[in-house]
Amino acid sequence: MKKIYIKILLLLSILLLSFNIVGENKIIHTEYTYHDLIYDDVWGTIYNPVVDQCNENPTITGDGSIINITTASELRWIAISQDMLNCNYRSTLLKDDNRFNGKLRYGDTILIQSPHKKINGWWVVRDAKNKRYSNSIDFLQTTGDGNLYDNNSLWSGKFKNIKIFKIIKTQI
Repeated sequence: MKKIYIKILLLLSILLLSFNIVGENKIIHTEYTYHDLIYDDVWGTIYNPVVDQCNENPTITGDGSIINITTASELRWIAISQDMLNCNYRSTLLKDDNRFNGKLRYGDTILIQSPHKKINGWWVVRDAKNKRYSNSIDFLQTTGDGNLYDNNSLWSGKFKNIKIFKIIKTQI
């Protein structure tokens, strides 16, 4: 009986020691994430991957990503106005232009907060809007999809009071 208690204690000691080591490694390698407000009072609309709303290649985004037109709503991709986009090679070519000196890059994951619950959450920057727009974003949606619609009609055609947060990671 004494041997069984010793074996159990030994086994528990090994398990507890292993747990502490794993726990310590997890703490050492944990990344802390926070969100930094980078744009406030932005407005947005919905766009579909069609020639009338894009260009002659509506299934290819500004960063070269390919849109599956039947599942576009599931991607949670956005196009941002050029003043919000930071694109070094373009800003170098257009030195006297205010475009492409923004705080977001293609591929950035951003957090949207607004009074419109259906657009709130995580989105990925994949496209840029026409140069005539500023301080705005477009939410990619499958043509005919009511995902961001309320009772099958767009909320007044425009989403207002959008806040954009960027994910910032720091490592201990």
